[in-house]
Amino acid sequence: MIDAIYINRRVEKLSKNEPEKVQWRNLLRNLSDDQDNISNHADSEKRITKYFGVNAEFHPDNKTFFKSPFSKSLKAFRALYSIDYPTDEGDSCDLLMSIVGFSLEPIMHTVLTLRPKNLLFLFSKESSLIGSKDVNAFDRLQALIACHGDGYNPKIDQEILEVADAPHVFSVVRDAITKASSPERVAIDVTGGKKSMDASAFLAASLFEKVAIYYVDYASYDTDKGFPVWGSEFLNKLENPYKVFGVREEKLIKEFWDKADFPAVVKFIKLCIDKLKPEIAKKYRLTEKINQLELVKKAAECYTEWRIFDYQKAKDKPFKGCDKHHSNVLEELAKCSTLEADQNINNQQSAQLALALAIDRYRRGSDAYEHEKHSTAILCYAQSVEILLRFCCKKDWNELKQKRNCKGIKMLGDLRRVLFKDNPFYFNAPGFGERLNENVNKARNAIAHYNCISSSENSDIKIDAECMREVVDELFFLFVNKHGLAEGLINEYKQSLSFCSLNENLELYKP
Repeated sequence: MIDAIYINRRVEKLSKNEPEKVQWRNLLRNLSDDQDNISNHADSEKRITKYFGVNAEFHPDNKTFFKSPFSKSLKAFRALYSIDYPTDEGDSCDLLMSIVGFSLEPIMHTVLTLRPKNLLFLFSKESSLIGSKDVNAFDRLQALIACHGDGYNPKIDQEILEVADAPHVFSVVRDAITKASSPERVAIDVTGGKKSMDASAFLAASLFEKVAIYYVDYASYDTDKGFPVWGSEFLNKLENPYKVFGVREEKLIKEFWDKADFPAVVKFIKLCIDKLKPEIAKKYRLTEKINQLELVKKAAECYTEWRIFDYQKAKDKPFKGCDKHHSNVLEELAKCSTLEADQNINNQQSAQLALALAIDRYRRGSDAYEHEKHSTAILCYAQSVEILLRFCCKKDWNELKQKRNCKGIKMLGDLRRVLFKDNPFYFNAPGFGERLNENVNKARNAIAHYNCISSSENSDIKIDAECMREVVDELFFLFVNKHGLAEGLINEYKQSLSFCSLNENLELYKP
């Protein structure tokens, strides 16, 4: 008798005296004796027919069929599958694809355990020629299913791959899954066949998250006889690496980050972490990966608030490295909520806070421009102008007009006239409207609908955005010179106010 503690390397689990495990161990009795008697046949054909209990035509042999080693082994194999995967439901597989090599034993174990409604056997040119002229490999498989299936009657097809190279096998498997009526009810057995075929089939199947990938493994191998010890076989459901490591989600996280869609980033990271259950994370040493995902999630949560100019909430959601990447600028931006148009508005400290606030709008406009959201970019640039024009007296304005003579000046003129005629202005980030009177709010709505640039001769909004950005850059230099600030402060703020990028390993960095 095969020692149950030795089987499948699952010592603790399989040696417990629970009814189903006791039953499984009882099914293993006498299998080792059968193997000693049958495996000594030098003729592989006789060994195979005796193992399955069939004659040369692969019809049941009345003397050996009901006590065949395969019948005993299959019962133990099924019992063990129920122990390993107790939640799997019967008839859950609509299509099973099997890569067929030169051994039919593992293929039959999988087929008669999963019992799918449809079977597709994939042969190489060589493996299709196994057997005799009258009873080839496909005929043998059909005959074995008929005699050992206990009334099981699936629809069976075959495909012989004349070219069994990696790309062709990959294409055949992927197409078969795609064409299935319910891809989530497809399974594939990659036990048989050439290694290149199995690897290609595995890669194709792993593209589909819900496709089950199986491999018939064994706990003990008889090196003298050259095949696994009977009864030590077990059906192993392989983990999909794309699912375990969140490859698809990681790609989407990177794509959404690049689009500055931070709420979507948070959503997909949560999905990734939910999939990585503690036992999976421990098994595949993914704890560090989870920590990295958590860091990116916190950064995305911070940027979600920052992007809508809610600086206080962004400040309350810090992430590791935030101060380093952004030079504590959030502290400064959060102070803008108390900056009012009072008698101290023109002092240097207030001017620097206003500059930080304006450059932040400028950076968000530049982000929008990079993502070809030109209307959003114009709105952000307009908000930047809205802040700085409050500090510009008539003399400053004339100076700017003398420096530049372009339609951008016309834009700024329109903005200045609409915004500040008889309207006192208050800085009250993040809301930009909590203490503004009705006329100013109407003016800002006009900006949002671009009425200020509607008279532009050039209808290309991208060019409008570029022009607006150039004018805002000029206004920054005029502003710092007027208020005695260092010109280098502009670039410092542009750098510290730029959001982090995300590399392919989902690591934050500043370009």
